[in-house]
Amino acid sequence: MTVRATWLLGGVILGFLGGAWWGARHQMALHRRFWREGPNTELVLARFTNRLQLDASQQAAVGRVLETYKGRIATLHRDTRAKFRAVQLAMRADVERTLNPEQRRRFEKRAAAWDARHPELAGKPPVP
Repeated sequence: MTVRATWLLGGVILGFLGGAWWGARHQMALHRRFWREGPNTELVLARFTNRLQLDASQQAAVGRVLETYKGRIATLHRDTRAKFRAVQLAMRADVERTLNPEQRRRFEKRAAAWDARHPELAGKPPVP
């Protein structure tokens, strides 16, 4: 393989990895926004309109339905998140009771790192 081909292949691989990284970050941001705010009703309505070819009156009716349920979905997300956190903290406490002091220190460090990566589940305000 020539030097030029090696550089070209390296560039393709690097481009692929960069695109995969960016795509994963973008998806995670969308996922977090969904769990924080509920579904993006405008986007859902646009997709329904496109895929189902809704007329104007159907768009208005579906838009009202989506807005009605958006609040209920957001409430469900908050309740589920709070219940998840309670179970998670109980599990952590039970695990910590089985560890020696050095293991407990390392476990607490890992738990703090997890909480920093998932502030919305750790009961902290999400970072935009």
